[in-house]
Amino acid sequence: MLEEAYMNKPAAIVVMSSDTDLCPALHKVKSQGVKIIYVGFADSINRAVSAVASQTLTVSIPKVQQYREEEVAAMQEALPLVE
Repeated sequence: MLEEAYMNKPAAIVVMSSDTDLCPALHKVKSQGVKIIYVGFADSINRAVSAVASQTLTVSIPKVQQYREEEVAAMQEALPLVE
């Protein structure tokens, strides 16, 4: 993440971790002008990571489960039955 921020200067980096050990690195990334998008579960957002992030997006567990069920159903539909 740091190498990407310093070498390639992306417009944004998406972080899907609530590990506060990332905060020092996130501060450095942000200092390079890179937008940090933090994605976490709505019921367990990490305040420290969210405070460093440029934007925080939340997902709910029921929404993830719904998406998973839809994807499994689509895969089962697409695959031929093996007997």
